[in-house]
Amino acid sequence: MLELLLLAAIQLPVPLQTDPNNPRITPEVRVVQSASPSVVYIEAAKPGGWYIDPASTRGLSTRTLVTGGSGVVIDKSGYIVTNSHVIAGASKVHVQFAPQYDETLYEAEVVSEVPSEDLALLKIRGPKEFPVVTMGTSSDLMIGERVIVIGNPLGQNFSVSSGIISGLHRDLAIDEELRFPDLLQTDASINPGNSGGPVLNVLGEMIGMATVVNQRAENMGFAIPIDRIKDVLQDELLAPSSARAYLGIELAADTLEIGRITPKGPADQAGLQVGDKVVGLNGERVSTAKEFHLKRLPLRAPTPIQLSIERKARTFDVSLKAWNKIDGILYERAGLTTDRVVVGNFPLLCVRSVCPEGPAAALGLQSEDLLEALRVGEARPVFVSSAVALAAWLSQFPAGTTVEIDVLRDDNHDRKYSQSEELYKGVLTLR
Repeated sequence: MLELLLLAAIQLPVPLQTDPNNPRITPEVRVVQSASPSVVYIEAAKPGGWYIDPASTRGLSTRTLVTGGSGVVIDKSGYIVTNSHVIAGASKVHVQFAPQYDETLYEAEVVSEVPSEDLALLKIRGPKEFPVVTMGTSSDLMIGERVIVIGNPLGQNFSVSSGIISGLHRDLAIDEELRFPDLLQTDASINPGNSGGPVLNVLGEMIGMATVVNQRAENMGFAIPIDRIKDVLQDELLAPSSARAYLGIELAADTLEIGRITPKGPADQAGLQVGDKVVGLNGERVSTAKEFHLKRLPLRAPTPIQLSIERKARTFDVSLKAWNKIDGILYERAGLTTDRVVVGNFPLLCVRSVCPEGPAAALGLQSEDLLEALRVGEARPVFVSSAVALAAWLSQFPAGTTVEIDVLRDDNHDRKYSQSEELYKGVLTLR
């Protein structure tokens, strides 16, 4: 009889406790029930170098290291935010929800990352919409306020810990290059594997992201405030510069009206005008800047892109050919695009096109000019031989920065360049 009772107990399913009058349903339980469907376990496969393998005929084999972390879904189409150190250097990234919600193992794409803020944006795809965390604010947090952390510490997937906010505006230096300012401090358990998981208030709102633990002290974990995560999402992770396709437009965040069009850029060539309102992208409606940026992130040049435009009470579709991200950055900042050429045995950048109203045109640069050297202020000259390197170098300077440029121009049209007769110097102002 006892064996039958035990068997029956084992086979009985455990129902999700949702009765609001049940005294066991504490605020922490409600938070876990509402937020945990949006929390994911992240598995990153990274090259681990060579090791001696007795079974290998060569004696050496490569090793793949697998590290784990956490993340949280911020958009129903499958965008996930996490710490950049969780996926840094990964050759493959996989994502999994708690099995009671979704047993699928998803392959994730690293859309963009900002290592200086230790934040990254991932994208997964599926046949259905994904559960999304509710974002709160970190502007009104109180020391002593109750918080809940959901994550995957030390390989124990989908674990929960709770505590209080122990401190605000904490600065922490991991090493000389990685410093975290203005962190939240909590005594809730944060261990390796929690990184990227949400820190939630008792309303179930995400108010921070677990990021680091002080290994020299107990009950001292730190989290990135949600307001800074929002800022980085808007300014960098979701910014046009993070997209793979450059459209040549600048939108008002509140109305989605086009406020500026880059002359001779993709949107200008498609006939778009300042004041046009973007209401759709590739057949999908958009109503906010966040929706638009999320939907444009996966787009790649030169695949044609369809925009739905509202102009003077008339709605119509426009197809435009996007540029790649690097061409877009160079055209946006310096007003030019480039190709890589080899002159003699030296790789150089050759001007392919010049924006009529851009900085390069104001300087007098022409197609087929060669960019030999660039410098800012008293710094050493920089020699770049790829568009990627030039775009990365220009991106570190704010608008209005003056760049001295040495240019070689084939005045004699003999495909030969003279340092003494065909070298020009000028100053270009970045926009």
